[in-house]
Amino acid sequence: IDGWREFAGAFACEVEAHAVASTFGEQLLAQLGLITDEASAGSLAAADRLFAVIDEPLLIADPAQPLALPRPHRELALENVCFHYSAKKPVLRKLNLSIPFGEVVGIVGANGCGKSTLANLIPRFYDPVVGAVMLGGIDLRKLSLRDLRQRIGIVSQQAHLFDGTVLENIRYGSPDASDEDVFAAARRAFADEFIRTHLAEGYQTRVGH
Repeated sequence: IDGWREFAGAFACEVEAHAVASTFGEQLLAQLGLITDEASAGSLAAADRLFAVIDEPLLIADPAQPLALPRPHRELALENVCFHYSAKKPVLRKLNLSIPFGEVVGIVGANGCGKSTLANLIPRFYDPVVGAVMLGGIDLRKLSLRDLRQRIGIVSQQAHLFDGTVLENIRYGSPDASDEDVFAAARRAFADEFIRTHLAEGYQTRVGH
């Protein structure tokens, strides 16, 4: 009898512990459910805002019949270019500039004077409000964006390396480039020697971890 009582008491304790654990588990799952619901709602709201931006009509688009751009172009020219983000605050006013093919030009000035804006007009991230940006004598608005941007290299002030090899990072902007194309690009950027002599595995060195 005493043994049965001990067994019954132990069993009751186990049942009680199980009930407590089950109740706690249910409460925890309920709280997690609330957190999940809140996170899902936040994610859906963020996605709605993102898709609203994506669905905005493009302000910069290809012309119906783009012109062919000769290689190499003769010059890059800005003709009477005016630009503003807000009509009350002009950024560029009647700017005229001519850069012959092969010439290197540095543009310097105080913060907010329009250096980045000027640079952003060349790949047509923006179009001039007045005037035109000409490449090889052709208004950029008459060229296909693909043809134009394939001829432009942009180095950001904040460089970013993707998880992969040096070779893959250089090839990122032109996925169909051969290895020799990558090597040639590195040589033009004066990076080939550094990559081959200072990186443990050369072009196969993994970066961007």
